Amino acid sequence: MEVREAGDGAAAGEMVRAPSKKYSWAEVRQAVHDLRKELFSLSMMAPMAISFRKLSNGKMRIYFLRPPQNGWEITLLYTDVTPTQQPNNARLDWKPLIESNVALGVTSGKWSREEQLLWERQRVAAWGIASYELHPRTGRVLFPCASSLFVAEEGPNQSPPLVPRSLNTGGGAALTPAMCPRAPALVAHAARGDIWLAAGALRRPTRLTYACKGHEPDRLSDDPRQAGVPCYVTQEEFSRYTGFWWQPKSDDDVYRIVYEEVDESDVKIFSFPSSQSTSGEVEEFRFPRAGTPNAKSTLKMVTFRLQKASPTTVLDCYQEGTADTHPTDSADESMEVTDIQWFELRQPLKDTFPWFEYLARVGWTPCGQYVWVQLLDRKQQRLELALLPVAEFSARADYEHAPHAVRHHAHAHAHAHAHAHAHTYAQPIQEIQVLVSESAPEAWINVHDILYFLPSPPSPPGEHHVSFIWASEESGYLHLYLITCALLPARRERVRLWGLYGQLICISDVLLLGRTHGITALRGARKGACVGEMARSMLRVRFIISAKFTSESSESRSFNGSWDSRSGDGDDIDGSETTLLVRESSLSALEVPPAQIYETRLSCGLAAYCTLWRCGRPGRSATVLHVYGGPEVQTVTNSYKGIRQLRMHMLAARGFNVVAVDSRGSKHRGRAWEAAIKGKMGQVELDDQLASIDK
Repeated sequence: MEVREAGDGAAAGEMVRAPSKKYSWAEVRQAVHDLRKELFSLSMMAPMAISFRKLSNGKMRIYFLRPPQNGWEITLLYTDVTPTQQPNNARLDWKPLIESNVALGVTSGKWSREEQLLWERQRVAAWGIASYELHPRTGRVLFPCASSLFVAEEGPNQSPPLVPRSLNTGGGAALTPAMCPRAPALVAHAARGDIWLAAGALRRPTRLTYACKGHEPDRLSDDPRQAGVPCYVTQEEFSRYTGFWWQPKSDDDVYRIVYEEVDESDVKIFSFPSSQSTSGEVEEFRFPRAGTPNAKSTLKMVTFRLQKASPTTVLDCYQEGTADTHPTDSADESMEVTDIQWFELRQPLKDTFPWFEYLARVGWTPCGQYVWVQLLDRKQQRLELALLPVAEFSARADYEHAPHAVRHHAHAHAHAHAHAHAHTYAQPIQEIQVLVSESAPEAWINVHDILYFLPSPPSPPGEHHVSFIWASEESGYLHLYLITCALLPARRERVRLWGLYGQLICISDVLLLGRTHGITALRGARKGACVGEMARSMLRVRFIISAKFTSESSESRSFNGSWDSRSGDGDDIDGSETTLLVRESSLSALEVPPAQIYETRLSCGLAAYCTLWRCGRPGRSATVLHVYGGPEVQTVTNSYKGIRQLRMHMLAARGFNVVAVDSRGSKHRGRAWEAAIKGKMGQVELDDQLASIDK
């Protein structure tokens, strides 16, 4: 922050709380310290990571994360809503879904270093349950907590609060766990550099990959490979934190997981003082500096089957350790994994796309027959969305460090398995096909998560199509497109769902997608103003409404630690009235004067926007310039930003004027505005900040 002298603050508007004296910096620092405690409590009031599930009695159960009353650690809460056509402004009753976090036997001191680093990259600032996954059909809830995995599920004679049971993971911090869509009792997770299946439905935890040797204490230098865990750049720059993906459905008894294997052999190791120790210990991390090699990503597939477990032996008891012994999943309780196979693409992605550097996004199509990937070059100026048939994963892979029994079994069944694999997935296309190709030679391409595959439209005999909603900045602003591609020969048809005629020029997120009704709910920003809007589209723009709150899909499935939801189909939209989920009187009781938004002209002739929080003292007052530059950041909007702006109000109440400017390079103003800092980062922003406050 920069402190400058400002002009007369007498025209401060309707300001009630005028400070009676000037404050020293020590007093201001103490006020900030006290306020941060209060802000943490206020910021946790609103529910996070909301998901919905229809109950058999017709009610809608809403799940969310939030600290309980008079609590600090985030936990799982729920509330039941009875659908009605009558508006209801009563506050819903929040109830604990599970017993308190203390009942789980965990404390804030038991989180592993791996979890803490993941939370830092996800910008999670609270303790407790940071993420969870809900299986809508069964109501099973899976969540990690303090290096452990827990499952909670309502039984015939059990209702919330539930007592979660711990799953035996085989040791190590269980990162990014995910339930199998076909069989939610199967839980995969990343631990110690490989992919594992947790016990519960299985007799014992099962290791699926063997990329990591696990040497200690020099594991980092001698063990550069890992499976199921993205590299640092992918997590920090592209916000992808998981490295494996379950096949959503299959016509056979084979379970398939596509995963990313990362090789960091060429990435330099750096040592930093440990933040967890006061005795001078250091921590080692692989960090690619500018101009040095990045980690190499390879896409692979692991397949396996389940069979009834053989009778328990003394060795089994030893291997199971603290395996779960609760009587659940009785149909699969005595199952074990067999026939583990590893496959690579017939032609590696690097051979098919020699320019590709970053594996930005990966996923499955809803039919389970194709894997899609978003590939990005090193300069982030070329992106391609490609479709990979499952049959492409036919080249056998091997791990030399895998147990002899596993390798021998894999070799013995490799040919038969590959033949059955190819026969089961005789897709219309048998090779990789590019669906979208984009380039931005004068700027860079922003990676996003806006990709939704739709049911395939009717096709003439011999023709096959794939349809999806995709967001692109090729027009200079982020718009939604409905794309239909013919699979071999490649033919592409685009229909813009949302354009300039709809007033929104920058789409920021798709909130809901109703495939049955053809409804798309989205959020974006207007041209020429800092106004956030929510809109609804029926393949054409129908209306625009102000976004005070949003109601998400009834089949939202899973959430990550940064509180972003991955919404489901949203087919169960009945148009019923919404019910108030949050009404905190303490928020409305705060005497927080509104900020003022101004438009100013930069030296280049473009318009920039700034926010001014005026103090209540007449006369000249010191001014604090709050600087947070782009890209990927927009500070000036007319929406409430909660904890991020309350510090500005506090400074204004203490006698300071506060100014924030969205200079060139900030988000939601289009590609040209954002790309102005390309090759000039730190120069353009400074000129814009100075030009704005001088006016």
